[in-house]
Amino acid sequence: MKLLPIIGALLCALALAGATCTQRDGVTVLPPEKPRLDRPDSWSMEKCAWPVIPKVRPMSQEDTEALLGANADRQIACIHRHDALVNFIRTRDDGLSGRAATGAFN
Repeated sequence: MKLLPIIGALLCALALAGATCTQRDGVTVLPPEKPRLDRPDSWSMEKCAWPVIPKVRPMSQEDTEALLGANADRQIACIHRHDALVNFIRTRDDGLSGRAATGAFN
């Protein structure tokens, strides 16, 4: 009488052990790994810098060119970070879905 619950527990344990991996024709089949959702690096996650706003005063040609150059450099850096982030997300998501990577940002 007491043997029946013990046998039932053993059968349940065997069934659960068989659910984690199965063997067929000598090949062990394991369940798929949990997908890993990587995070982008901190550089690509930085916020874009605000443009440099000139002081309210007359500006020389040299000051104006320096200001516009600084703003252009900030804009270009932001574009590169954004492109890197989009490319990272596309590559990561393609890997998780099993598709081939789409390549660089277009």
